[in-house]
Amino acid sequence: MAVEENKKDESWGWLINHKANLIQTDRPKELIEYLRAKNLHN
Repeated sequence: MAVEENKKDESWGWLINHKANLIQTDRPKELIEYLRAKNLHN
């Protein structure tokens, strides 16, 4: 739902801000793009 509703900061961002060290997703491409936009992935 995060991707479809464009609420990535509220979902993936929340996990990252709370120090999650693993994110499982059905949308790895979108997650990598999100992480790169936040300078969290090379």
